[in-house]
Amino acid sequence: MPTLNSKEFGEILIKLEKIADGIDMHKAEEGFVIPSSDTIREKKSQLEQTRQEYEFAANSVKIKYDSYSEQLQEVKLLLENTSSLISGFYGKRNQILGDFGISPLKSVRKKSNSVNEETVGSN
Repeated sequence: MPTLNSKEFGEILIKLEKIADGIDMHKAEEGFVIPSSDTIREKKSQLEQTRQEYEFAANSVKIKYDSYSEQLQEVKLLLENTSSLISGFYGKRNQILGDFGISPLKSVRKKSNSVNEETVGSN
């Protein structure tokens, strides 16, 4: 979620209040067609309310994300431990591991010594 710019928010609230105060001082002047100070203050109030709701929602999202992240780590550890137990029970090369979604280790065949003997004998 995007973060809110507190400096900008604070500056806007101050400007809105100063404009509303100026409107109150000069609204009686002839030809004054600026929105009423009540309209300006209502917009200010709506902005403050929306920001407060946003901050509450952002905090709720953070709490949920932290909970999710914690549960994810717990499940990953459980999965790792369980996979290790299964591999230990059946053996790391047993094909049955595939039934659990675990890739068994492949058997490593040793190279025959005949190649080495031929190389040694030709010297």
